[in-house]
Amino acid sequence: MKARVIITAEGEVAVMADNGTFVEGEAKIKALFAALQAKGIDFDAIAQVEQHRADDDQIHNLAHQYGPGH
Repeated sequence: MKARVIITAEGEVAVMADNGTFVEGEAKIKALFAALQAKGIDFDAIAQVEQHRADDDQIHNLAHQYGPGH
């Protein structure tokens, strides 16, 4: 899966999958965070995967994850 990972100064982690369907992206994003948790990386909260569309109608699958303190 080709994806972008964004980590903010506040500790928020977002993963965006730019290809595939929402169902495919959601499953892959969930699997990624499950694998990270299995390796001992903990998250205070894991939000549901959301679907966003840009002006060009490209679909972006996005998961907001919150690190320590959120």
